[in-house]
Amino acid sequence: MTIWNDELDAVWINEMIHQANVLGKRSNSGFKKEAWATALSKLNAVPDSAFTMLQLKSRNTTIKERFSLLWRMANASGMGWERSRALVVCVSTTWDAFLVGKSKDMARWKNKPFPLYDLCEVLYKGTLAKGTHAQSSTSMTTTVSVDDAEIEDVERGLPSDHSDDDGNNISTCDTASSKRPCPDSDSPPRRVRRSAASMMANELKAQSESISKELAMFATALQGNSDNSGSTDVEAALDILQDEFDSTLDENEMLKAIDVLATEVKAKVFMRLRGTLRAAWLHRQIVMD
Repeated sequence: MTIWNDELDAVWINEMIHQANVLGKRSNSGFKKEAWATALSKLNAVPDSAFTMLQLKSRNTTIKERFSLLWRMANASGMGWERSRALVVCVSTTWDAFLVGKSKDMARWKNKPFPLYDLCEVLYKGTLAKGTHAQSSTSMTTTVSVDDAEIEDVERGLPSDHSDDDGNNISTCDTASSKRPCPDSDSPPRRVRRSAASMMANELKAQSESISKELAMFATALQGNSDNSGSTDVEAALDILQDEFDSTLDENEMLKAIDVLATEVKAKVFMRLRGTLRAAWLHRQIVMD
């Protein structure tokens, strides 16, 4: 049996990036079956490789969960991601402080590289919230604190004897510190642009308001739509079924699987399982049905 490694993972991830981002073979809850089929073909073109579709989809689940964990670590307060070494680093904290109360899974990634991070970021972008602690190979990005006040940076006036775009001289007035264009009653007001800090403050404020609204809507949905939760679980399970098993189950098996997942309890169990365990459970349900 072929053992997974970074080189093999890079083959199918690169192909999935091409299929999803270039050819548009992405579905609501994953990737279309044509994308999976092509990625599997490229993977098995590697000498001594003989993977099944089930193995590839299970590996995708594993890699996505691994990336999600590292992404959360890199975007935690005081942490970051250093691309040159492909690992999570402490920016303004220590590992001991960061790992307090954290899972053992996070502790395992202390000083451990994950070379597939950049590829995963491209493949899975849109499925995770945007972070602010990405590290370049030569610089470190840290958290910037700003308040809600707008900071405006007024552009400096042109020096004397300077000409505008039409070649006309611009008169200047002497001040105690510098020379600037004389104000004219017919001239437009000086242009004012916001500084980076001001723009960031407004963006953070907008994001905060948006998150608050989404949480309020989510709370309302939980309280007011509890009667519809069962149908939602079934619909989500059927979406996953079509995305992950359409190429591995024949038509008769798919119809049986649909009957299985039409039951709310089984739909919930199906969504909670991952990888090969999910597939094994579904096959068992189909046989028992």
